[in-house]
Amino acid sequence: MSQHGRRLSGQMLLLRLKELVRLSGDAELQRKDVHLHTLRHSIATHFLQNGMALERIREFLGHTSLESTQLYTHLLSLQHHGHAHGSQQVPGIPVTERLQHGFY
Repeated sequence: MSQHGRRLSGQMLLLRLKELVRLSGDAELQRKDVHLHTLRHSIATHFLQNGMALERIREFLGHTSLESTQLYTHLLSLQHHGHAHGSQQVPGIPVTERLQHGFY
């Protein structure tokens, strides 16, 4: 919510997220290309890693289909086993970012 009680636009949320990254003082984080979708992926992944039911994550994300949410189980499986399909491994880049940038 804005100072005036209005809903924030996507652009304003992105600007605030970028400012939080800058204020964090974390050089590694600041080198990353962080977007709202990255934050969304991170939250869903943390929920799943901590045992939240896939159906509840689906509701939280607003997915109409459970198939969309099941992508996170695949990503966690790849992270857990430390590999990607074929020769698409990119050391140092999280699976969610590799997926977002078309490595799969």
